[in-house]
Amino acid sequence: MFEFLNQELNEFYGEDKKKLRTNTILYGHLGEGRWHTHLQPPLSSESIAQFEADLK
Repeated sequence: MFEFLNQELNEFYGEDKKKLRTNTILYGHLGEGRWHTHLQPPLSSESIAQFEADLK
């Protein structure tokens, strides 16, 4: 699903985007640090397993 949404948003917004160090992508700059929408990549299976192990 992430790849599908990423492709659709890239086609719609073109170069009007910014990628953060967390791999979150911001789309549609509105000015003053505001963005229209964002897309966050999914967590890896390893990250989820580690989180669940930490919570027991």
